Amino acid sequence: MNPAWWLLYSALGCHGSLDGLLEAKAPFLVHGYQSPDGHSWTRTGPAIAGGFSSLGAVVSDDEVLITGLPATPPTWWEERFPSLFVATLVSPDGLSWATRRLSVEAPGTALIDPQLVMGPDGLELWFVQAEGTGDPGQGQRETRLVRTRQLRPHAAEYGKAELWYTGRGLVDVAPVWLNGELRVYATRGHSEIVEIAEVNGQKTERVIVGGVTVPFPLAHAGGVWLWGQAPVDGGMRPVRLNSADGRTWSAPEALVRDPTVTSCASPVVVPWRAAWRLWCVEEPGRR
Repeated sequence: MNPAWWLLYSALGCHGSLDGLLEAKAPFLVHGYQSPDGHSWTRTGPAIAGGFSSLGAVVSDDEVLITGLPATPPTWWEERFPSLFVATLVSPDGLSWATRRLSVEAPGTALIDPQLVMGPDGLELWFVQAEGTGDPGQGQRETRLVRTRQLRPHAAEYGKAELWYTGRGLVDVAPVWLNGELRVYATRGHSEIVEIAEVNGQKTERVIVGGVTVPFPLAHAGGVWLWGQAPVDGGMRPVRLNSADGRTWSAPEALVRDPTVTSCASPVVVPWRAAWRLWCVEEPGRR
């Protein structure tokens, strides 16, 4: 999560409205790219949304769902009757988009960094929660990684909340299932990506790479593509690490170096319709 985004999002009470997202006029524009091989990328058109950040993505029921945090102010109804929900952009073809709310039954009054993943028993929704004010990714603030599950097939409701892990300065939770094994990554202290791994029955944090943040793992060819963001060409750009086993990693490779946008942060990638699709956020003032 961009620290500047946290300030804006928390000022809105951590529950922005979905109204106006698809107008793509507000800062934090969401851009889309396409690739036949995962290496060369072409922009697919104008921005699909604005005022949206901290992305997640999954393909389900032949639709792409992009989760994120909206910066649009809440409506009077949302202010009077706040509830936990996740804002989602939904498309059947990557061209036409709609918004959808995913309601969440979980303790607390706010959540950040939502991430959908297809688990062995259906869709799971993960997110981060933290108490108090200020950026939870800075310092030693306690943060909680929470896991919920889709309550019924095709439903927009998630529950059965499970406190999966409690750490300090952890944000951008990103799970993936690799050969039947759950692996969970996160940004720590806005400076590095860690894996929260279970060793001898205890969860422990292991550094994967420094200087790269906002992980998005993708199971591919029996291994993992670990996407993230890093400063490249004066702005945050997508980078990717490769691993055949989820333990030994390649060096980060910079991709999607589009000079027409100031940055391409919080990248998410899915295989869809015989191509790779990537979406990212152009952050204002990031050069």
